[in-house]
Amino acid sequence: MAVQTILKDLKPINKLAVICRSVQSRRSTCPDIASVVLESQRFDSVTVSKRFNLMLKAYSDTANFNSALETFNYMTNNRIYINKQTCYSYLIKLIRTEQLLGLGLDVLYKMMEAGVHVSVYTLTVVVDRLCKVGDIKAGRELVKHAMRMSGKVRPSVDKPNVVTFNTLIGACCRRWEFIELDLVLGLMEEGGLGWNVETYKILIDGYLSGGRVGDAERLVIEMCDKGLKVEMYLWNLIVGKYCELGKMESAFQVFDEMSERGVWVCRNDETCRILVSGICWVGEMDAAMELAGKLQRKGVDLGCGVFGDLVKGWCKKGEFGDAVGLLLTMERKGLFGDVGLYEMVVAGLCESGRVDEAMRLLSFVVKCGATTEFITNLVKDPK
Repeated sequence: MAVQTILKDLKPINKLAVICRSVQSRRSTCPDIASVVLESQRFDSVTVSKRFNLMLKAYSDTANFNSALETFNYMTNNRIYINKQTCYSYLIKLIRTEQLLGLGLDVLYKMMEAGVHVSVYTLTVVVDRLCKVGDIKAGRELVKHAMRMSGKVRPSVDKPNVVTFNTLIGACCRRWEFIELDLVLGLMEEGGLGWNVETYKILIDGYLSGGRVGDAERLVIEMCDKGLKVEMYLWNLIVGKYCELGKMESAFQVFDEMSERGVWVCRNDETCRILVSGICWVGEMDAAMELAGKLQRKGVDLGCGVFGDLVKGWCKKGEFGDAVGLLLTMERKGLFGDVGLYEMVVAGLCESGRVDEAMRLLSFVVKCGATTEFITNLVKDPK
C-alpha cells in the first residue's frame, strides 16, 4: 500500500511511526514522503518539522547517509526547522569515517548557513578530525569561516576558542607544518585570542622537535616574562636539545638564564645530568668533571645517572683508570650503576691488559647482576 494512502487516514502521531518505519526499512525515500507531508493540510509547521527531523534521524541511524543528506538539503531549502541535536548526531556519524569526512564537512557548513547553532565543542571535534587525517588547511579554513559567522548579529556558531586553535597548532607542530602554523597563529591573533600555557607547551615541543631550538628558548623566556608557570622539564628540554646538537655554549647560557631568573636548580638532577652528559658527548671530559665537582660543592646530588655518563665518557676516551675511580666514588656514596656500566669498564680493562684491576671489579659486577655468561667468559679468558 502506498505511503500516501496510509498517511491519509492516520492521526499525526501514528503517521510519525509509519514514516519512521518506512525510512528504516528503506521502502521509501525522502522526496515521496516530503511531498505527502507538505501536501497534507492537516499538518502545521511544527508537525512537519518533527517529521522531517525524525526522518533525518532515521536515515542517519540506519547509515543511509545519501538519503539523510537529501532530507537535510530539503529542510534547509524549504526553511524547515532543524533540531540541532539531530544534526549533531548525523554530523558525528559522518566524521567518524574518513571516507565520509568530506560530506560531514559540507553538512557542517550548511548547518552554519542554515542557522543551526554549532557549538564550539562541535567545531573543535570536526577540526580535530580533519587534523588527524592531515587536512590542516581545511581545519584552518573552517575555523576562519566560523570566526566570520560568529561575528554576525545573530551568530549561528560559537566563536572558536583557544582549545580549537591549540588543536590546529598541535597538528602543525606534529607534522612540522611551520608555514601553515604561521597562518594559524596569524588567524588566532586576528581573532583577538591570546595563548594559554598549553599553547606555549605545544609550540615549544614542536619547535624543539623541528630543530628550532632558538624559537623554543624564546617562548620559554616569554612565558617567564608574562608570569606564566614554566615547568622545569621545559628548561631541561631546551638544555638537552642544545647538548644534543653539540652547542654547549648555548646550553650553558640557558643554564645561566635559569639561575638569573631564580629557577630552582640546585636539586634538579635532571638539568645537571643533561649538561654533564652533553659535555661527555662532545668528549670534553675535563670540563665535565669540573662541572660535576662544582655541582657537588653546591650540594647537588648527582645520582647514578650523572656518574654513569661520566664513566661512559672516560671509557670512550680509553681512560679506564678514571672510570674505575668514579666507580669507587660511587661505591663510597652507596651508589651502584647498572650491570652494563661495570661490564663496559671490566671489558675495557681486560682489553688494555689491566686484568688484575678488572678482577677486583668482579665483585661489583656480581653485585649488580652480571650475566653468568659474562662472568664465565671473563674468568676463562680475561684478555
